[in-house]
Amino acid sequence: MKYSGSLQQAAYVRPIIYAEGRSKNLKAYDVKNGKISFRVLADKCLDVSEFSYAGVNMSFLSKPGLQGLGHYDTNGLEAQRSIMGGLFFTAGLENIGAPCNIDGADYPMHGRIRTTDRKSTRLN
Repeated sequence: MKYSGSLQQAAYVRPIIYAEGRSKNLKAYDVKNGKISFRVLADKCLDVSEFSYAGVNMSFLSKPGLQGLGHYDTNGLEAQRSIMGGLFFTAGLENIGAPCNIDGADYPMHGRIRTTDRKSTRLN
């Protein structure tokens, strides 16, 4: 600490909200600790969308880029058009594979957990 004015020069967690594009209103946290920095998406099951070590990117971002909850389609194969990528991809609760229909119920590719509005999932 004697060589820096603030601990925030070495480590921090900062809340952010995207302001434009398909990711508008997406809530996230920027995290830095020494040479490691990453972005945690609060609205996407805390998936890590960006990760770098010593300034070198270690994650993947797909062509559609970052997307908020309103730009994700879970119907059939449409989910492939809205997969963002990142370091982690939360899947499941109801399905972890390809879209399917079992006994008349549709199960989207990788489930719906990443597209669920957190307000609707609160326990009463």
